[in-house]
Amino acid sequence: MDKALYIVLGMHRSGTSLISAGINSLGLDFGNKLMGESESNQKGHWEDTDIVGLNNKLFKLLNVNWDYLGLLPEQWHHQPEIINLRNEALLLIEHKLNNAKSDLCIKDPRIIRLFPFWSDVFEILGIKPNYIFVYRSPIDVMKSLLKRDKKPLIEGQLLWLHHNLDYFSELAKHKVVFIEFNEFVADSKSQLVRIAKYFSISYVESQLESFAHDFLDKSLINSQTNSYNLSVDGNVLSFSHDIFRKLNLITSPNHLSDIGVFALQAQWLASSDMACQIHRLGLNNEKKLKEKIQKLAATVSSEVLDPKRTDSVQVDTVKIIEEHTADISLELNVFKSEFNSMLNQQQYLYNVYSEQLDANLNELSVRAGANGNSIDLMSGQMKSIEKTATTRLQQVSKSISQVLEISSELRQQQQTKNILINEKLDLEKILRTKETQIGTLTNKNKKIQKQNSHLIDNIARFKQEREHIRKSYFWKIGQFFKIVK
Repeated sequence: MDKALYIVLGMHRSGTSLISAGINSLGLDFGNKLMGESESNQKGHWEDTDIVGLNNKLFKLLNVNWDYLGLLPEQWHHQPEIINLRNEALLLIEHKLNNAKSDLCIKDPRIIRLFPFWSDVFEILGIKPNYIFVYRSPIDVMKSLLKRDKKPLIEGQLLWLHHNLDYFSELAKHKVVFIEFNEFVADSKSQLVRIAKYFSISYVESQLESFAHDFLDKSLINSQTNSYNLSVDGNVLSFSHDIFRKLNLITSPNHLSDIGVFALQAQWLASSDMACQIHRLGLNNEKKLKEKIQKLAATVSSEVLDPKRTDSVQVDTVKIIEEHTADISLELNVFKSEFNSMLNQQQYLYNVYSEQLDANLNELSVRAGANGNSIDLMSGQMKSIEKTATTRLQQVSKSISQVLEISSELRQQQQTKNILINEKLDLEKILRTKETQIGTLTNKNKKIQKQNSHLIDNIARFKQEREHIRKSYFWKIGQFFKIVK
C-alpha cells in the first residue's frame, strides 16, 4: 500500500463536511460509497458508509451513542468483541486504500471519540495517518446542534469539549494540521494551500479556485461568532472560550511548540468528572423546570380560556402568568446559584492547573533566555538543525540507495556464483564418471595386454616349432635322397 491516508477530525457541526469537500479539490479520494446530502448538510457529508457503519457497530458494542457525555472505560479497545471488530476494520482499510484512485481521505467526526481503536488499526497495518483537525467556535456549534437536534446549549457545549479534548494528547503525537472554520470560510484557497504545503500534496490551483467560487456557499452558514462576541456570551463557559483561544494559538505556525502544553491541559480536562457533574446538574434542573412550565401552561390555559370568566379577567393573562411563575423564578435562581458555584469551583481548579503549566512553560523560556538565546534565535537554530538533519537525511537516503544498489549487485553476483558452483559440481560429477570409465577401460586394456602377451608367447613357440618341423622335414627329405642315390 503506497498510498497515504488522511483523516478529517472535528466536532459535529464544525464544518468538517465543507472542509472535506475542499480537501477533495486537492486531489484526495474519499471513495465511491459516500453518504448523500441532507437538510442539515445540503452539499453532502463526505462520509464513507462502510466507515460510518463500522463506527455504528463500535458504539453499539460499547452501549453508548456519539453524544455520550463522559469518557469511555480505560482499555475499552482491548475487549475481545472489539478486537474481533478490529479485524474487520483492518480488511476494510486495506480494501479502501487498494481501491483508492489517489491518496485516501476518511471523514467521520466520531473517530476522535474512538481514537484508540483506529490508532490500533493503523499501527497494525503499518500506516502513519495524516490528521486534519477542524474546530469551530463553541457557541456556533451549540446553536447548530440546538437547531438540528434540539440539544440544550449546555449539552452541546459539553459535547464540543469532548470532541476537542478527548485523546488530544495522543493526537498531538501525530502529524496534524489545525483548521479554524471561520478562517477557512473567509479564504478557503489559502487554507487549502496551507494543508497542501504542510503534507507536501501536489494540487491543481484551478481546482481550488473552482471550489471557492462554485462550491462554497456562504449563504448556507448560519452563524459565525468572532472571539470578542464569544468571550462576552453568557452561554459559553469561560474555560470553553479558553480552549477555543488556545486552539487558535496552536493553529499559528509560530506556536506549534505549544501543542504539548495544551495536550496536557486537554488530558486533564477530559479525564476530570467536571463535564458529567455539570451535565447532571443542568439536565436534572432543566427537567424540573420543563415540568413546571408545562404545569404553568396548562394552568394558564384553563384559567385564561375559562368561558365562565369575564372578558376583563381573560385579558389579564400577564397577571396570571406572573402569579404562577414566582416559584419557578425562585427555583431558577437556586439552580443558577448551584451551577455557578460548581463552575467557579471547577474554574478555580482549572486556573490553578493552567497557571502551573504556564509557569513551567515560562521557566523553560527563562532557561533558554539565560543562555543568551531568544525564542527567535532558538527557532532559527531549530530551522538550522532541521536543515542539517534534512541534508543528512538526504545523504543517508543516498547512501542507503547506493547500499541497496551494491546489495543488488552482490545478490546478482551471488546468483552467478551459485550457478558456477552448480556447473562445477556437474562437471566434477561428469569427471568422476569419466575417471570411472577410464579405470574400467584401463583394466580391460591390461587384460588385453596380458592376452596379447600370451598370444605373442604362443606365436613365438609356434615359430620355433614350425622351424623345428621345417628343419626336420628338410632333413628327412635329404636322407631320402641319400638313400635313393
